[in-house]
Amino acid sequence: MKTLPQEIIDLIAPHLNQHDLADCSRVCHDWTSLFSPWLWRTINIANESTHDRFNTPESRAALIRNKHLVREVTATDQDLLLLLAAHDHSEPSLPKLTGLRSLTLQFYADAPWALTVGTPLQEDGEDEDEDEEEATATTTEALATTMVGLSRRLDNFRALLELLSNNPNLRNLRLNKGCLRGADRTELLPHIIGACTTTSLATLEVCFNDVRESEAIPTPRFTTNATLLEDYLSFQLETQPYQDQKPFFALKELIFLERRSNLNDFSRLAVLIHCSHLVRLEFGRIDSRIGNLLAFGDGTGSLLRTLCPCLTDLALYGVIALSDSCLAALLRSSQSGWKVLELGDPVFFSHEAYLALMECFSTTLEELRIKNWRGFSLKRCSGLLSASTRGQFRRLEGVVDGDVDDTIQDFTVHAQATYKEHRAETARKRREGEHTDIRSWIALGPSMDYLQLQISGVPRPDVVCWRNGEPVPIQATNHRERFKVQKWIYRQLANMSGLQELILGRRDVNWSRMNTRGLDASMSSIEIEEALSNDFVTYQYDCLEFSLESGLGILAGLKELRVLDVKSTAHRIGIAELEWMRVHWPKLKTIEGLVSRREWAGILGDGRAVRDAVEDWIDNHPNGIGSSFVCNNK
Repeated sequence: MKTLPQEIIDLIAPHLNQHDLADCSRVCHDWTSLFSPWLWRTINIANESTHDRFNTPESRAALIRNKHLVREVTATDQDLLLLLAAHDHSEPSLPKLTGLRSLTLQFYADAPWALTVGTPLQEDGEDEDEDEEEATATTTEALATTMVGLSRRLDNFRALLELLSNNPNLRNLRLNKGCLRGADRTELLPHIIGACTTTSLATLEVCFNDVRESEAIPTPRFTTNATLLEDYLSFQLETQPYQDQKPFFALKELIFLERRSNLNDFSRLAVLIHCSHLVRLEFGRIDSRIGNLLAFGDGTGSLLRTLCPCLTDLALYGVIALSDSCLAALLRSSQSGWKVLELGDPVFFSHEAYLALMECFSTTLEELRIKNWRGFSLKRCSGLLSASTRGQFRRLEGVVDGDVDDTIQDFTVHAQATYKEHRAETARKRREGEHTDIRSWIALGPSMDYLQLQISGVPRPDVVCWRNGEPVPIQATNHRERFKVQKWIYRQLANMSGLQELILGRRDVNWSRMNTRGLDASMSSIEIEEALSNDFVTYQYDCLEFSLESGLGILAGLKELRVLDVKSTAHRIGIAELEWMRVHWPKLKTIEGLVSRREWAGILGDGRAVRDAVEDWIDNHPNGIGSSFVCNNK
């Protein structure tokens, strides 16, 4: 091991857990010097106490001697913060914590091991006799006792400021509301911001309202030029404590989280005046006053555009109760154009915001994530796919798996209606002598690597679904139309030569919300489908079938495809289709929803035989479906 270069050790150590690293560091002095930096690199004490983790004088002394090796700290226990910040100036040989790169603190007043923020860990002089007895026992015990005694002279606020001032290379700082209050419950964010390094801090995340608190959501008020000016002047007053601070040159990501209520305090936005290099801004929740302030400023222009000229990524999560005009203004508030947009639930998303989003599509947008598309009609969804882009659009994401209820809607395109519109438009262009193209969804180009959408309205006369316990046809149409529509959809998807994940299946429901209806996950899929048939679809019948007969061969160019999701859809992927995919999609790892119920094929049909054969095929290809994965030979 002596002859191994440090680079080799750095390749080995990340694959070892804490117990393995501890064993390695005990082997000999040489191994101690090699593995101790990795053993102490990360300290993660979440939902437990420092006393439980370091429960002996020896372990506490080891922490004190090695805290200069710590690079990442995550803690919900205030005692760890106090112990890391304490330093015995009478012992210059003991190291300080000065190499911290990441600090995450989440303090809760009702935790059994936590103290009220701003109070000392223990009053000076308390248990003094016990401290003296421990100090005379051994050197190790004396060291541990001395440092614990020093930590008692700090409160949380002073300890945090001490850590921030001693660690100039800190890159990531994440704090919750419990870290931001003094003994008198005042907010200490300006002081904490002032103590942060301005040359290296890259990510700042602040949660003002944790999951154990709940505040009333303010009622949005009607916005006029007068109210905009009033709010703008209030914001200017709140920036006064920040005026003398230096700008953050390295800060690229700023996250404001409000988990229960909306961000509604102008003082919390004041830090933006020093964030001119910010690239990504995220809000957990945002109320109309904050939204209007960022979008319109004093009524003459976007405050966000002025303060943060480098912004390219914007995330607005939760219920976004912003007006259509406000949301549209935010979508136009990036000087260089948005590259990434993430929206939670834009309740009032309407015509103006849609036009602003289309502008983003046609210029700079690369990624779009919207967790609830209920503000988008089928026509608007189809319009986005048909938007002219510069060939840089890469990701389209929708509803999160396990978050579906009757208020959630995914990005959906009606295949037959879109196909008919394309035919009508093509006929018009031919009459007028214009150029025609078989492709309509021009936004889906070779740059796409992730696509999530629902494709409904596919004519499927081969499908039966359950109603009142009996299989009945869901569409009266011919097979010729069935294949024509699907082949046209395949042609739209075929241009995505770089696609890695294609998500077309149904997302899972949120059972915590479904339980209020008397439903639970133990019910059969047919029982759930029948119970929810009037609210939303849990199983999709009018979908792409992905059979060779339907035109699957058109997608032979998707050589980079890793994941195909057809969960809870009436697909017809059988052995022939799997063998085709193995040849033409060599990197395909898995098909989500491949083996599922096939009642739609008819009780007496070949559905169950196909399902059994598919299961056997998958058992013989456990590593992956594509030819790049080795199969088992039986």
